[in-house]
Amino acid sequence: MGQHRQWHLYTDLGDIMVNLDTFYLKQEPGPADCINSTLPLHRQGYNMIGAIRKQDNRRIMTVAHRVAARIKLGRGLDSSECVVHTCSNPRCVNPDHLVVADLLFRNRVMEQNGRAHYQNRRALANPVRQRRQYRWTDEEIEFYRYESISRISERFGIDRARASRMKHMMRHGYLWLPLREKL
Repeated sequence: MGQHRQWHLYTDLGDIMVNLDTFYLKQEPGPADCINSTLPLHRQGYNMIGAIRKQDNRRIMTVAHRVAARIKLGRGLDSSECVVHTCSNPRCVNPDHLVVADLLFRNRVMEQNGRAHYQNRRALANPVRQRRQYRWTDEEIEFYRYESISRISERFGIDRARASRMKHMMRHGYLWLPLREKL
């Protein structure tokens, strides 16, 4: 009970076939010379379009900007090829704004446009490090590392089990913890 496909509406784009009428009808002008697609959105913000995979004649969903890149190049795309939006607009299907490149180029463009995730973490890391307050002094860390459990227990007035845990923690590289009450 399969659905009858109207093959004359589909255009061969390498390894998939797409209804280009649907592709072109669902476009509108966007900011900065972008051509925004009005097709349904994926949760990451990319527009999706239905296609037929030629390998097994199954319906699939593919992102619209990869279809636009296939039309621009006149060939299919390898899975290792990335389609990069130079305009940083995930809905854009303007062929002039799309570049087919490798992952390294994509990451460079993301970094230049300020969209790299690790940039956000790096920017937030420096102020946090400057505000960090250490729980122990360097002398206390040295004492915990190299003195016996009984001496640690006597000096800080804690039981031997807790002194053993502290010694273990200091020996295995835990140099700082958020500031809490002193022992």
